[in-house]
Amino acid sequence: MNDVINSYTFYAQHPSGQFYTVTGHGRNEQEAYNNALEKTPATDTLFSEKPEKPQRTPNVTPITERSPNPVPFFYKEGQEVINRNGSVYRISAVTLQSELVLIRSDGWQLIAHNPKMYMDGGKLRMEWDYSTGGHFTGNTF
Repeated sequence: MNDVINSYTFYAQHPSGQFYTVTGHGRNEQEAYNNALEKTPATDTLFSEKPEKPQRTPNVTPITERSPNPVPFFYKEGQEVINRNGSVYRISAVTLQSELVLIRSDGWQLIAHNPKMYMDGGKLRMEWDYSTGGHFTGNTF
């Protein structure tokens, strides 16, 4: 009889789309999985293998010639904008015209503080002073 208890790492996903690890202990992998399942909230999904990485965000070519002056712009929920580095974002919420909740096409969400739009090489591009609250969600587009 095998009385050795081993630790196994499993992967859980919160309904928001965020992944985290859960350690299970048992005499075999199935017993450890059941142990980890008991520790996992009922709303979350437990995986025995590491899930695939989220899809890569589609990018457009970054602008090399940058305008030094922002242009006036009114932000609206649901608009898609392109960052100066080429990433595509959708405006999820407009807290203030100086604070936007943005979701990148691969599900990365952040709060952009002091966003500004620039006309770079004839194309409208966004930049912000700093961001907070960055995390992956299940919201992709």
